[in-house]
Amino acid sequence: MSPQLRPRLLDAAIAAALCVAGQLNLWLGFDGYYGGGPRALNVVLTAIVTLSLAWRRSAPVAVLTTIFLAFPVARALGAGMTFWGDFVPLFVIAGTVAAEERGRRRYLAVCVPALGFLIQLDRPGARSLNDAAFFALVLVASVGLGDALRRYRERALALARRTVELEVAQETAVARERARIARELHDVISHNVSVAVVQAAGAQRVLGDAHPRVSDALRRVQDAGREALTEMQLLLGVLRTEEHDHSRSPRPSLDRLEELVAQTREAGVQVHLEFVGEPRELPTVVDLSAYRILQEALTNVLKHAPDATTTLRVTYGPDLLELLVADTGTAHRNGRTPGSGHGLIGMRERAQLLGGRLEAGPNGSGFMVHASIPTT
Repeated sequence: MSPQLRPRLLDAAIAAALCVAGQLNLWLGFDGYYGGGPRALNVVLTAIVTLSLAWRRSAPVAVLTTIFLAFPVARALGAGMTFWGDFVPLFVIAGTVAAEERGRRRYLAVCVPALGFLIQLDRPGARSLNDAAFFALVLVASVGLGDALRRYRERALALARRTVELEVAQETAVARERARIARELHDVISHNVSVAVVQAAGAQRVLGDAHPRVSDALRRVQDAGREALTEMQLLLGVLRTEEHDHSRSPRPSLDRLEELVAQTREAGVQVHLEFVGEPRELPTVVDLSAYRILQEALTNVLKHAPDATTTLRVTYGPDLLELLVADTGTAHRNGRTPGSGHGLIGMRERAQLLGGRLEAGPNGSGFMVHASIPTT
């Protein structure tokens, strides 16, 4: 089963379960059924309301509108309304709208269901204001849970962005510290050692051959000083080279994905790179996390299945970035290197911090890593 299909199948299962419950509620007439209207009409309305929940996450406002419209239609045609076939789906979609939508659109999660309840209050068979109070309480709880989920995702995204900022700040601090050390070595230590060598040479010239032992000691001081200066220059060269490489190296990004794939191919892994959709500029935190996930996934292939053929696919959706790394497996299964699992944990945490998900597991004879990351 493809990992991206699992949420859709879960929504479809919820919709089917409520459809069955609604039909039983309708035909058996147990708690919450408001009688009236042709039976066939009731069956059709219940099916439309419940089965529309299969698209609750992909089109929450459209599903909310569909379920709401069932209330005035049922009122106009004299159809019955059931608790499991009409009101429970309304609670579910209200919570979904509160969780998935942003800005003013999320207030529809309260306003639209409340209007639907008002439409039903004075119809024949409506029980009492106590029922309305119960529905209002459940509605508030549903919307509250959805809003809490949305806030959790926003906090996780803010935390992920802060993590990236700290990583960048740490790298900048390391570069600055290298530059400071290089300056101090050059400006202070190298200068003082050079002065000591020059003074030792001057003292040797003044003494001449009058004190051979002292002249020999001064000569050794000069040799040691020159050797220290040579080693110091080599060390400064290393620091300045690393500082230069660090400051000039581009930030990890999906723009460098072909370079990463080329390095993996040079290591002996056959990788097929595919792009689906139009590549576009992504938020920094998404771009960096996506690159790190793919980098870790390719590293795992190199460690565990170096002779496998690997497919790397990046899919740019309207508001979702999907990453897929799938290999065909290794021909030497007994020699497969066992892993600690820390790499998969790190990849999954990166995806979850951005409000996404990551699935990893066997894929036929090989292994697959699939990540879905929101881009908005």
